[in-house]
Amino acid sequence: MVDEAACWPDLILTGLTYDSIGHGSPQTAEERLVWLGRRQNTEKFDPQPYEQLAKVLKATGHAGEARRILIEKERDYARRKRQAAGTGPQWLHVIWLWLMDKLTRHGYEPWRVLPYVLAVWALGWGIYSDTDRHFAMVPAKERVYMSEKYQEGALPPQYPRFNAFIYSVDVFFPFVDLHQESEWRPATEKVRKDQSEFYAHNGWIAKVYTWIHIALGWGS
Repeated sequence: MVDEAACWPDLILTGLTYDSIGHGSPQTAEERLVWLGRRQNTEKFDPQPYEQLAKVLKATGHAGEARRILIEKERDYARRKRQAAGTGPQWLHVIWLWLMDKLTRHGYEPWRVLPYVLAVWALGWGIYSDTDRHFAMVPAKERVYMSEKYQEGALPPQYPRFNAFIYSVDVFFPFVDLHQESEWRPATEKVRKDQSEFYAHNGWIAKVYTWIHIALGWGS
């Protein structure tokens, strides 16, 4: 395909296929997004012009430019969903698309989520550490926390010790079992004599936060 920006008014790109972009023709994603923006008949979402352009750009060694085109395809879809959402439950999908754009550029730049993941881990680490300081992290097994030995402040020798950082990681990843989430839980009731007077307060904070922590883990 050989063209130039001066020849781009009112384009019909649906169904257009090409194997390469000629030398001297606009090659960058920024220029080609202007080109895509001048299409006719854009009432309905049409991914084909985006995907065709991205395919050619990637095949000619412009992988970064191709990625930008595919990201813009997803943003175009998200804009249309937002405009059509009204006030119904479709807004949940709109919010999800917005989050995916901010966190991972719709999956095309997954490394962007890493700072958010680290921040969530650190927040969970702090919350669970504080909960443990108030003796509000208790064994998940009733036979353990109801035992006389635990009431005196001792755990069975074989029982895994609580680790706030590993617990935060374990809760975050739904398909990983580090033997913390399955063995420990935030307590919202008194199960030990030496629990702090703030145990219920800390336990409920940790419990509610855990639901959020899990949801963020699934989302990532």
